[in-house]
Amino acid sequence: MHPTTIKPPALPAASAFADALAVIVGPLLTLLANHLPVLGPITTPIWVRINRARNRVRHLMDRLAAGTWRPRTPRLATPGDRPAKGGPAAAYVPRTHAWIVRKLGWRAVAYMGQLDHLLTTPESQALLAAAPPDAIKSLGRTLRPLCRLLGVTPPAILRSEKPPPPPKPPRARKPRKPRQSRAANYPPRPPAPWGTPPTILIPRRRKSDL
Repeated sequence: MHPTTIKPPALPAASAFADALAVIVGPLLTLLANHLPVLGPITTPIWVRINRARNRVRHLMDRLAAGTWRPRTPRLATPGDRPAKGGPAAAYVPRTHAWIVRKLGWRAVAYMGQLDHLLTTPESQALLAAAPPDAIKSLGRTLRPLCRLLGVTPPAILRSEKPPPPPKPPRARKPRKPRQSRAANYPPRPPAPWGTPPTILIPRRRKSDL
């Protein structure tokens, strides 16, 4: 017998969450398009990234609301899937916290407050708590860059909890070779036939004596 597929419960508030996020992202994209000289060559990559995040959240939330969401099976990468090197270098997009707010000033502060309010409402908290863990991971990967862009601290459930790196093993040091004195490589000096010469002390000259 084939194992029965467990269908996750439908989440009606998921579509409302996607609609509220689209209300924030849409004017933000318009703001970025109207300030091309300020952002320079990174305007297009930022616009594409935010628009893609909006579409991914919409797709994920629609499937959660319909109860048809399934975790994606990881696909093994093949050598032909890797892009060929030597193409034009992509524009560098800053990754610092709230850099778009510092760049655009008061124009982007309103969107920061709206996104923070959306993620902290009781409805959003209940939605995130009821969603499957795999869906939360996918949603966190999509929303964390947008939160970093606007300087919003994501909820704890959306944060990436990476395990601490394993401690490094102690480095084995090679034992040092014992040092041998140079005198051990030479035969002992025979004593002088006339005995040990006396030590002669020569007084130092003073400046007043010159």
